[in-house]
This record gives sequence, C-alpha cells and structure tokens, in this order.
Amino acid sequence: MNKIISTKILHSARIVSLMTLLSRIAGYFRDRCMSVYLGTGLEADAFTIAFLIPNVLRRLFGEGSMTAAFLPTFSDFLQKEKNEETWHFARIFFWNLMLIITFTALLGIVFSPFIVNLIAPGYKNIEGKIDLTISLNRLIFPFIILISLSALEMAILNALNIFGLPASTPIFFNLSVISSALLLQRFFSHPSYAFAFGVLAGGFVQFAIQIPKLARSGMKFLPKFNFSHPAFRKVALLMVPGFFAIGIAQINIYIGQYYASHLAEGSVASIYYADRVMELALGVYGIAIFTVVLPMLSRYASLNNIDDFKETLLTSFRLIIIITIPAATGLIFLRYPIIEVLFQQGKFSSSSTELTCIALFYFSFGLPGFALVKIIVSAFYSFKDTLTPVLVGCISIATNLLFINLFIASLLHGSIALASSMSAYINFLLLLFIFIKRKGHLSFSPFLRSFIKIIFASFIMGLLSYFLTIHFWLPTMSLAKKVLFLFSFILLDIGCYGGLLYIIAREELTEFMQFFTRKKQ
Repeated sequence: MNKIISTKILHSARIVSLMTLLSRIAGYFRDRCMSVYLGTGLEADAFTIAFLIPNVLRRLFGEGSMTAAFLPTFSDFLQKEKNEETWHFARIFFWNLMLIITFTALLGIVFSPFIVNLIAPGYKNIEGKIDLTISLNRLIFPFIILISLSALEMAILNALNIFGLPASTPIFFNLSVISSALLLQRFFSHPSYAFAFGVLAGGFVQFAIQIPKLARSGMKFLPKFNFSHPAFRKVALLMVPGFFAIGIAQINIYIGQYYASHLAEGSVASIYYADRVMELALGVYGIAIFTVVLPMLSRYASLNNIDDFKETLLTSFRLIIIITIPAATGLIFLRYPIIEVLFQQGKFSSSSTELTCIALFYFSFGLPGFALVKIIVSAFYSFKDTLTPVLVGCISIATNLLFINLFIASLLHGSIALASSMSAYINFLLLLFIFIKRKGHLSFSPFLRSFIKIIFASFIMGLLSYFLTIHFWLPTMSLAKKVLFLFSFILLDIGCYGGLLYIIAREELTEFMQFFTRKKQ
C-alpha cells in the first residue's frame, strides 16, 4: 500500500513540480530585479514591509486557513452531495469571501499608518522611511482581494484533481511584477512604486486566468451571498482558529521584522532575500508535495480510512526530508557563492551579500522543519481539528520570542532566522506527539532508517561543498565564472548525494526519482 500511495502522490506532483519550478525561476528573476533596483537600502526595507503585511493576510485568507478549512468541506460535498449542490456551495463561498476580503482590504488601507508603525516601529528613526512604507502598503493592500479569490479557485480545482493550471498561476504573477519593474521604474522617483503596481497586476492575472477552467467545470460566477449557509458557517468556524494555527510562521515573521526594524539598515531586506532563497530551494519539490497531499489526506479522512491516511502522512514525511535535508546542507555551505551569483549586482553590494548570508545560514537549519510543519498541520486540518494547531502555535510564538531575545545581542538579525528555525522544530514535534496520542501508532521504523541514511549522505555532501568553496571560490571572479563554478559545485553535490543514496538507500532514491519520470514502480 505504501508503494501505491507513494506512486500516486508523485504522479500527481510531477505536473505541479514542473509548474512550481517555472514559478520559482520567474520568482528568482523578480527578486533579482528587486535586488538590482532596490538593493538592501531604505527602499528595499520599505517595500519588504509594505508587501509583507497584505502578503501575510493573503497566506492566512488564501493559502493557509481558508484553503485548509475549505478543502475538506468541499471534498465532503464531492463525495456525498449532488453536483448542483456542490457548485451552489462553491458559488456562495466565493462571493461571501469576496465581500469579507474587500472589507478587510479597506480596513487595511485606512489603518495602514497604525499597522506599519506596529510592525516596523524602528522605521520612524530614519527620515522618510515610514511615510514611504505606508504609501506603498496602501497601494498594495487590494492585492489580498485578488489573491485570496485566486487561492479559492486553486483549492476548488485541486479538489477536482486539476493541478497544472493552479500551480502555473504564480508564474504569471512573477512575470507581471518583473514587467512592471522594467517598464515603470523610470517614471517614479521611488522605483519601489513600480514593484507595487506589479503586485496588483500580478494578483489580477492569477485570479482571472483560472476563471475559464472553473466555468467549464461547473462553477457559476453570478453574485450569490448567503452567510447563513450551513457549509459556509462550518468552514468559517474552522477558519477562525485557523488564522492563528496555519499562520504561526507568518506571525513569527511579523515578530522577526519588528525586531529587525530596530537593527541596521538592510536587516529587514536581507531577511527577505534569505527567506526567498530558502523557498526557492524548497519550492521545486516540496510545494508540489504539499499541494497534492492535502486533498489526498482530506479524502482519506472523509472516508475514515485511517490506515491509508497514516501511510500517506509517513510517505509525505520521507519524500520531504529526502530533498530538504540535502538542500539545507547545500545552502549552509554554499551560501556565499549562491547569494553572490543570485543577487550581487546594481544596488546589491558585497555588504548586502554579507547581511543576507548571515540570515540564510540560520534559516537553512530550519528548512526541513518548516516543510514538516506544513504537512502535519494539514493532517490536523484534514480531520477538521483546528484547535490543536492553535494551542501548539501559542507555544511556537513564545519560543520564537524567547530565542530572539536570547540571541539578538550576539547574532543581530541572524537571531531572527535562528529563532524561526528552532521554533519550527518544536512546533512539528509537539504536533506529531499529539497526533500519535490521538490517532494511534505510526510505523516510524522505515522512516527513521531513511532519515539516518539521508543525514549521512547529506553530511558527506556538505564536506564536499565546504572543500569546493574553500579551495576554488574567489569573490573577485567574473559573474560568468561564478555561475560556471557554482553550477559545477551543485552538480558535484548532487552526484555525491545521489551516488551515496544509490549505495545505501536505493529504495528511497527510486521513490524520489519517480518524481521526475513516468515510470511506475
């Protein structure tokens, strides 16, 4: 059964992975545009906070709480209700959500000065920084309307086992931001405004491009409001605590940026760049697994198929660590070559590289933890349990605050990344312990054997990365030579890691390689 479930996940994830890969590539060029035009100076810090606020709300309303609460309920409709009733519920939820998010966006625009001062109070110490941040934030806030509705469209299509189109929409978002930055930045005294307009354009494209497919599937878009609909009220009740549960990482980001705003200029932006590199490392493979696993877990929970649910959960854990552990190792040892190649140009100087590498070093340790938390939280949501992640999330926030205050004097902005990483593992382990207590034993022996093999292979790969960086990397090399060397380093690391897995973990390697082929084992 484990092999059948694994193949099923990987088969569905291949299309998502391709789209995610293209999205991450486009996302990199978006961030490179930002690094070239904004660097890690005042405008970069201002735009980072201005975009952070609605972007976090987007993750709560869209990718996070709403999606996790909506999917199990919509899956129940697909399994148990008539087609007409299913689409009637989807239509009502769409328009109710639009009204709620629009009201939220208006509140955000009105109270933007208060919100920005709350998140980044340190900006008041630099002339013009807080005013620019507020102006950008007000411009970007309507983005949450478009992107939240886009996330709902994505959830519906995923529940229908349509993954390719929804996974491709971030590509168009990134291309919109890039186009806006290149075409409009010359018309503004502050080039960050060009990026803000690009965010709005990208949100609209993400929303609009999924409408035809939904309409062909049966969705009707004529306005229909009904806040008393039983299924809507059910999802809304699940969402309320879910804002906190699924958004713990986002709340921790707010906390981190609050402290970073009091540190040296560039601290906020460098944390952003480091986080983006980490997401790039995870996104090619990990996001594809997340996208496919949640609907699958929801279906098994709806059918009360606990055995297959547990098998899917453990398989997901193994598929995640086989990529995130070596990815984290590579980021730790190759962080300077990576940041120099990806961003060091234009206003992004060598000092910007140094700031970003410090944050990336500490973020990298948490990469497997961040990924595993997403999986285990999805497991709780599949059983419509939102309270448990909320309670554990409170502990996560408390530990994040504790670790920041313990290390900020010595590590500066690095303490923010380290605290986030440590809190992620505490969050995961507590949730896993509670899940086992409630749902029964998980067969961890195969997972632990795989874990030990992966750790060993990643350690050897890390030694190779360290050797290559120490003996062959020179910051004074040309960009073309740096790209060639970094590409060679990564290929050697992949060869080392893959070769070791072939020797000591052939079953795990075969399972992973199914992700890239159509061959069924």
